[in-house]
Amino acid sequence: MLTYDVQVWSIRKRENRAKPYQLRWRVGHKPHSKSYALKAQADGRRAELLSALRQREQFDVETGLPASELIEQSSPTWFEHACAYAAMKWPDASALRFPRDAGRGDRGSDGFHERSPDDACPEEVPAGVA
Repeated sequence: MLTYDVQVWSIRKRENRAKPYQLRWRVGHKPHSKSYALKAQADGRRAELLSALRQREQFDVETGLPASELIEQSSPTWFEHACAYAAMKWPDASALRFPRDAGRGDRGSDGFHERSPDDACPEEVPAGVA
């Protein structure tokens, strides 16, 4: 749930901690906090939160993040994208293709399987050459 009801408090120093500088803020009725090793890091994050408030961004009650940061978090990582692509292509490929192509790029050799002279591809381009 998104809301404009946000309050950002000052940074407090907690002694004898690995990350002694704690930034605290409240979104709705739910408090949030994040600790930092350096005061400058905490100040920078506090400035980001205050900037989002000044730009009239809504904040998520559960995560405590501005709406713009929620969008960034919801986009897939490169790994998630690659897994989704492989899952999309996998059902269409024959089972006999996998041992031959496992670990290979489009045309490169994986080094695990020996090629017979019949498999030679004269149009093959060395790796790294476009």
